[in-house]
Amino acid sequence: MTAEWLFHKHHTEGLSTREIGRLCGVSYKTIQYQMKKLGVPRRDRNIVARDKSQKGKQCHMYGKKGEASPSYGRKHTIAERQKMSDSKCGDKNPAWQGGVSHHMAGYILIKAEGHPNADSHGYVLEHRLVMEQILGRYLLPTEIVHHINEVKDDNSPKNLMLFASRRDHVKYHEFFAKGDRNE
Repeated sequence: MTAEWLFHKHHTEGLSTREIGRLCGVSYKTIQYQMKKLGVPRRDRNIVARDKSQKGKQCHMYGKKGEASPSYGRKHTIAERQKMSDSKCGDKNPAWQGGVSHHMAGYILIKAEGHPNADSHGYVLEHRLVMEQILGRYLLPTEIVHHINEVKDDNSPKNLMLFASRRDHVKYHEFFAKGDRNE
C-alpha cells in the first residue's frame, strides 16, 4: 500500500476509508492510520466525491454549516431544553439499564429517586437498601454495611452485617486480621 495508491482510491475514486479497508481486508482504522503515517490527506466529510454531479456539494447527512444553517445563532428556550432533557431521561434513554448500575468499586447501585440517602443521580447502594428492608428503617449515614464473604455484589441478607460506625467496622477487621496471624 503506497501513498499514491491510497490517494488515488480515496480522492480520485472517492472511496471511503471503510470501503478501502474492505478492499484490503483490514479495518477502516488501519487505513486511517496508514493515511496519516504516509501523509495522505483525508477528504472533507461534507464533500461527496463519488458522484461527479454531486462533487463540491455538501453531504445531506451533515447539512448546512455556519450562517447558512437555519438554526444559526438561535438559542433554545428553557422550556425546549427541559423538553429535550426529559425526552432522554430514565427508561426513555437508549442506554437505560433498568435502574441498575455498577459502582467502580464493585458495588451495585439501584435507582431510588426520593430516597434520603440517594446520590446526586438518584442511586443508592443496593446492600444499604437490603439492610434497610431488614431493619424496617433508613440507615444513618454513619452506619456501615459489611459483606461477610467480602464479595461486594453478593447482597443477600445472610451475607450482610451492620456496624454502628466506621470505627466498629475497622475493629472487626483488625480482630480477624490478628486471629489469622496467630494461626
